[in-house]
Amino acid sequence: MNEQTSLDINQEADQPEQLITEHIDIWTSAILAKSTSGRGSSKKYELYGITKLRELILELAVRGKLVPQNTDDEPASVLLEKVAAEKAQLIKKKVIKKTKPLPPISNNEKAFELPQGWQRVRLNEVLNIFNGNSINARLKESKYSNVTNGWPYIGTKDVGYGFETLNYDNGIIIPYEEPKFKVAKAGSVLICAEGGSAGKKCGITDRDICFGNKLYANEVFHKDLKPEFILMN
Repeated sequence: MNEQTSLDINQEADQPEQLITEHIDIWTSAILAKSTSGRGSSKKYELYGITKLRELILELAVRGKLVPQNTDDEPASVLLEKVAAEKAQLIKKKVIKKTKPLPPISNNEKAFELPQGWQRVRLNEVLNIFNGNSINARLKESKYSNVTNGWPYIGTKDVGYGFETLNYDNGIIIPYEEPKFKVAKAGSVLICAEGGSAGKKCGITDRDICFGNKLYANEVFHKDLKPEFILMN
């Protein structure tokens, strides 16, 4: 490899969008054959390149390297001030409880350097995080399966893997007058926290819901903090 070739690679690495678009044929042609052994198996192929491309795009976006940064954009500190003000109001109105101060983010937790204007924060600083309520199978059938007015009840089985629509039509409804059930607002990020689906099953609500105790709702404190960004992270 000569000096000129090395320079070209470095220049291209500074522009990740070109690395993706100019070599899209390589990404799309990378195919991984799945195993053909085992009972009832048939030869299948996976678009391995596309899977890795999606992972790369997400990684670049989170690091602020997918597109050039605009120095005129409002810095994250301004949004965090809005979030803090909204959170303080919710605490004052007793909508949420005041939480203990969180420890500062250590250098060991900083996996990469942030672009100018970005800031690292812990999720609890910008989100109201809480889990739902469990219902046993007998009670689901006897009390909540023939309800017409109420909140949809979302269980782990009703959540997909990312941006898939949640299954709101599972037949389980929690009446509005039920006092003990927690309600997650529309635009909340649901994340499974137990079992083999922990951290994998997730989605965004498009309406107010009740939900199971193996799921956690992540409600943004301010409308300018987009749930799609939270889900990607």
